[in-house]
Amino acid sequence: APMVAFLSSRTGVPLPSTAYTQVFVPGDAAQKAAGMALLSAPSIDDVTKDPTEDWIFAHELAHQWFGWLVPCADFSDFWLNEGFATFLVAAWKEERHGRAAYEREVALWKKRSAKARADGKDAPVSLSDPSRPQGPGPTEADLPPRGITYARGALVLDRLRRDLGDAAFWSGVRRYVADRAGKSARTEDLRRAMEAASGTDL
Repeated sequence: APMVAFLSSRTGVPLPSTAYTQVFVPGDAAQKAAGMALLSAPSIDDVTKDPTEDWIFAHELAHQWFGWLVPCADFSDFWLNEGFATFLVAAWKEERHGRAAYEREVALWKKRSAKARADGKDAPVSLSDPSRPQGPGPTEADLPPRGITYARGALVLDRLRRDLGDAAFWSGVRRYVADRAGKSARTEDLRRAMEAASGTDL
């Protein structure tokens, strides 16, 4: 319940579904749906060892806003789903455990982003080109590695927060969610919302 309240306040929108359930099953599972997530049982190993490692709950819950209420238009902008969910884990940890917990997540993202680069798998977070008409998006197989989509996506949001300040950043998040709720989104939609909230040319 505190996690739902936190995400609702940051996005400006209550939980999009009337109920939310996470189901943990044996084997390899990772499927999200409106109002639920079906996940692999080992996903909760971290939190059973350390109660502050509740990332799986926050990450998957965040997809109710960033993935279902506001889905990316296609895999070109998949980072909007995963980058927000990853970033909001850190924001939740900051709320629950303090700023040091947030900064530990940022250090982890930097490490994962650097590894993607070192492995020769560097890529931009967004594969869409706002200067051209949108064609068919890439397939899931064409996506950059998680170090880009998840970690670097979260780093983009962290950078916006640091550069714009908390008030403008969270106002931009709420504007983005309000503008795109029930519609698909692209990186340009986020840029426009952040510019409108901050008065800054991005």
